[in-house]
Amino acid sequence: MAKIAVVLDEIWDSALTHYGHCLLEALSLKHHCALFCLPGSYIDRDSRHTERYHIGPLRGVRALDKARSFFRFARTLGAFKPDIVVTIRGDATFFACLLKGSLKFSLVRVFGEDRQLKSPPGCLDGIILPCAKLRDRIRRGFAGKLGVIHGCVDTDRFRYLPEGRRRIRRMLDVDDNIRLFGAVGRLDPVKGYHLLIESFCRATVNSKLVIVGKSKGVSAISLLSQAPCRERIKIVDERRDDISEFMSAFDVGVISSVESEIIPRVALEFLACGLPIVSTDVGCLSEVLKGVATVVKPTVEELASALSRYELVDLEPMKQVSADTAARFSWEEFSSRIVDFFNSLL
Repeated sequence: MAKIAVVLDEIWDSALTHYGHCLLEALSLKHHCALFCLPGSYIDRDSRHTERYHIGPLRGVRALDKARSFFRFARTLGAFKPDIVVTIRGDATFFACLLKGSLKFSLVRVFGEDRQLKSPPGCLDGIILPCAKLRDRIRRGFAGKLGVIHGCVDTDRFRYLPEGRRRIRRMLDVDDNIRLFGAVGRLDPVKGYHLLIESFCRATVNSKLVIVGKSKGVSAISLLSQAPCRERIKIVDERRDDISEFMSAFDVGVISSVESEIIPRVALEFLACGLPIVSTDVGCLSEVLKGVATVVKPTVEELASALSRYELVDLEPMKQVSADTAARFSWEEFSSRIVDFFNSLL
């Protein structure tokens, strides 16, 4: 049994932090693990893991503050005495590189960003990529272990819920014979909701659209102000604890992102709820949804064409394909691959 320190130094609930959290829980099944996080952060509040260490901010601070954070990080990590350290961000990785010689641990980076990976030569002993597309972001000649391990979805939480479907549709005042397109995610420019709304209004006649997500850079008012079919669109501007019930209420899940989606969390949740999916070809979406969804370029013309087809097509065969595909991204599959990867480093 190895001692593994997982450093999740983000304050918010991002897809990358979620991936790191799943990795931590998977490794905890076989190894002695500890979470290193910022006090009061999402992961500090949400993690069920009992052993944790608080660290200071490792990035975006003044030089003196950064030095203090480094020494605090060094003391805290030294107190745990890890065999392996896992990081998800560049600053934590750089600090760990400075410490690995003296503390005698191996270093693994979870790399989930669509840019070139930068790290001192010979520093990383392993890299985990959440999709194969990122292979070309790794420096040639990397001598450590490289693994591609897609994210996972909690199929106990995300599944089709008939009663939830009925409740949400009553709440939204949507009859069961109305086709309901749905999108989930913060109201952020990268999610492409202006693109989605314009495409939906152009492509559909009788269907309705629901977008569920807390405003972050884009307001619900601005999204609806220019929509010619605003009477058929509902935006739920809040974080919901019953998101799997919303997904169950949808007939088609739509992902309209124009950037990001290296770890396509919502795509996996849609699959687990048995939803047919229309998605833009951004990040790793096409890799994850290959053969199971309609994936198009992030343009009004292509997205509108796909939505138009899904307004009339029989969805039942697609629902079963989505549910079957979700099994490939189950917690059991993910945890097995994560544990095997780390065992190969010991």
